[in-house]
Amino acid sequence: MGHSFSRVTFATLVLSLAFSVSARAESTLLTFDDFADFDIGTFDATRTSQHGLVVNNGVTNSTPNNPFTGLGLQIDVLNVTGSPDQDLGILFDSTLSGTRDPDLEGPPWSGGNLDTNTPFGNMLIIAEHAGAVPDPDGGVYVPTPDDEGQRPAGFILLSFEFALDAFGFDLIDIEVDEASDGYVASVFSGGIGGTPVGEINFVDFISRDNAGFGNHSVNTIAPLTASELGVQSFDTILFKFGGSGAIDNLFWNTTSLDNNPAVPEPTSMALFAIGAACLAGRYRRRQPVLPDDSRLSPDVL
Repeated sequence: MGHSFSRVTFATLVLSLAFSVSARAESTLLTFDDFADFDIGTFDATRTSQHGLVVNNGVTNSTPNNPFTGLGLQIDVLNVTGSPDQDLGILFDSTLSGTRDPDLEGPPWSGGNLDTNTPFGNMLIIAEHAGAVPDPDGGVYVPTPDDEGQRPAGFILLSFEFALDAFGFDLIDIEVDEASDGYVASVFSGGIGGTPVGEINFVDFISRDNAGFGNHSVNTIAPLTASELGVQSFDTILFKFGGSGAIDNLFWNTTSLDNNPAVPEPTSMALFAIGAACLAGRYRRRQPVLPDDSRLSPDVL
């Protein structure tokens, strides 16, 4: 039922890892449910959750009491179907009913590699509609949250201030045809304009993680590791969404051994291993394809 850190909010753990020398590792899980201190305010008298709250860092004053503060994480969003005012990453409260997107409501869910009764709460989506409205008490909301359904939908960029050696996540409502049509995770070192580490298509997770994509599905993706990618570390993940869907439960791990920029090993330039050592399958290493839009250019970030 997901990785061992599932449903822990902002769990920061200190682990001892078995390297050739002793290492101190920190592991963090971001569930998007950690907005408890956010003042819901008077935007909507019936509001009981952060449904529709804009959380990407690029939106001015979007997150008072921002739980990302101190995490060293920046989230940027690009909706390829619209103008810059539609570049909104928003929270979708999956526990609600009667929303604009029933496919993101649950549990129960309709399939995937997680139990159909797995609770999620808030998840991160690319907003389909512009029209974010300021709350008088702070924050910015989209009144009728829904995920972008055009194909492709857009990009979610996660930029860390430190080097990672592992990164995992959950995927919600990724359909089979959509998973094979433009859903990829690109990994970089040194930012989006830095060293491309690799690109993984979501369909690769079917064999790697026993993912079951489809309407109203939920899947957990075991952490991608630096060793799988043939590098020492990485610091940037770019999700390309070929259509609708959401992500949640972002897990990352960093160690004191990974303070140097990742440099791809020569032997991994053509292939990189996917999965644990017991997995025999190997997936072709792809050069990440960047969005042709200045809103996600290195100069902007």
